[in-house]
Parts: sequence; C-alpha cells; structure tokens
Amino acid sequence: SIFWGQIGLILLVAVGEFLRAYLQARPWRAGFWLALLMIKPQTLLLIPFILLLQRQWKTLLGFGLAAMASGLVSFALLDRQALQAMLQLADELAYGFPTIAPDSMINWRMIGENFALLDMPSLGWLLAWIGMIGTLFWIIFPFTRVKITSQNAATAFLAIFAATGLVSWHFHIHSAIVLLPLLFYLIAKENIPESWMMNWIVIPVAMMFLSDVLTLLLGQANLSLPVNHTFVLQGGTGLILGIMTLLKSMRLFKAGA
Repeated sequence: SIFWGQIGLILLVAVGEFLRAYLQARPWRAGFWLALLMIKPQTLLLIPFILLLQRQWKTLLGFGLAAMASGLVSFALLDRQALQAMLQLADELAYGFPTIAPDSMINWRMIGENFALLDMPSLGWLLAWIGMIGTLFWIIFPFTRVKITSQNAATAFLAIFAATGLVSWHFHIHSAIVLLPLLFYLIAKENIPESWMMNWIVIPVAMMFLSDVLTLLLGQANLSLPVNHTFVLQGGTGLILGIMTLLKSMRLFKAGA
C-alpha cells in the first residue's frame, strides 16, 4: 500500500477504530470512524446497507453526520475554479472515463475485463455478473436473520469487507488492507489461525515475484500473451483470497464466533 503511494494506512486506522468503538458499544464514535472510509468510497459499498438491515440507527446516524460534515468542509475548501474542474471530472467519468488497470483488480469485474481481452466478453461478463449477484445473496441474506453482536462483530465485518472487495466496481489488492485490523483482532482472540492473515501478505508478494520471472522468460523467448499476466496473477490471487476469506468468515459468523 505504501509502495504504490496509497492511503491504506488511513483505512487501516479507520477500520480498527470502527471495530473498537463498535465493541465498546459506542455507536456514534463507530459511525464517525466509518465515515473516514469515504476517502475510498468503494470500501463503503455494502456496510451501510447491512447496518441498515441490522437497524443500527445510531451508528448510521453518526456515519451520516460525519460524512455530511466532511463533505461540507471539502466543498468549503474549493474555490470556483476547483469546483469547475471537479464537475468536469464528473462529466468525464459519466461518459466512460477509463478506470485504472481494471484487469488487475481483485473483484469479479476483473474476470469480465480479462475475458474481453481474450475476445470472449459475453462469457467473461456472464461469469462476472453471476459472481457479483451470488456474492450479494451470500453476504446479505444471513444478516436479515442473525444480529451483529460484540461476540460476532469481527467475523461479520470481515465477511462484509471481503464481499465488498469482490463486488465493488473498483477494488485493487492494496485496498484489502481494510481486512487487516479484523484479522489481527480475530487472531489475538484465537478465533482464526495466523495463516488467514499471512496468506494475504505472503501469497500476493509471491505472485508478484512469479510474474517477474514469467516476464523474464517470455522476454527471453520473444513471446507475448493476449492478457497482461502480471495483472491476471495479481488480480486472480486477490479474487481467490477474497472468496476464501468471505466463505470462512461467514461460516464463523453463522456459528456465532
């Protein structure tokens, strides 16, 4: 996250403090820390909706007030020229402004993007939409029946953020840093083995090394692939880890852990 100049450490603190406030039964404070994730709004795709299903009104109100305050402050800092530039950027985004490296993301969208590069867009997007819809059903339905409590909050939020990474339209592997505070807490409580966290740390680095080796071999053989193998290895690794984390954490959540 630091290597790519990302703001992951802010996300790390925000999720950790959100969990701590939630466990301490301080919903207003939990909502405030959750609003800090607006610096990467794709991380907020699912959790406000699930909190709404759970009728966590104080947390949602704290989130809404903090989000509104930060939005007003942000607009107050803009002069006329900056506001015009922001509106122009919004117009460009609305008309298909290209996303940065979508074929390297760790979400279901990555499947569609890479199959499109292989001239099989219909198959790719069919798989991607099946994955996204299936993930939404898998993550949302249990929260209509089981309440998030202090005993299962960490596994619940781990599952929610893992699912968010799978269904968000823009989610690279460095954004998965939001999972770390939850993994740390569960490891400290001996609810999960350390391998859950180490997989997220070691395997993506190993894939980066493997992709460098493959690049060297392809260069020596004067060969090229129809897709960016570095992106596929990186994105595919994150996708698999995200699916595994979602399935395992949801199993623990349903068991009350």
